[in-house]
Amino acid sequence: MKKIFLLFITLIIFNNLFAQYPLNAGKIQLNAGIGFSSGNAPIYIGLDYGLKTDLTLGGEMVFHKSGTGILANINYHFNELLKLDSKLNIYAGVNLSAFLLKSTPTNNSKTSFNLGGQLGARYKLSSSIAINLEFGIGNSINEGKLGITARL
Repeated sequence: MKKIFLLFITLIIFNNLFAQYPLNAGKIQLNAGIGFSSGNAPIYIGLDYGLKTDLTLGGEMVFHKSGTGILANINYHFNELLKLDSKLNIYAGVNLSAFLLKSTPTNNSKTSFNLGGQLGARYKLSSSIAINLEFGIGNSINEGKLGITARL
């Protein structure tokens, strides 16, 4: 919990670095928050890198009570196509995830791989902070997540 609090404070420090959506090529944004998955609330932290104005490549770590996951994704951002307000960011994409199940007395550690998708949105609250909501499609790590985003 202390790590989440420190991350939140760090995000506030970057208050003057936020530009309008979508993420520009070569820019990075951090994401962190809580997921929802089969009655559990995993914690996630990740980043997105702007490949082009409407295309990002991302990575994420998920800390679940039953194990740890790592995920790589690519997202298309619909801002230009749909002529969205600069405070709103709607995106969709695909991901590849690996989840390492913790060993317990009743099972051995094992890794599962999954191909999935995501549909999400961000809403800019200030010049550097946005909230995000994302739903997973066929993803073994998170069925969805709610969090905060900051640009670097």
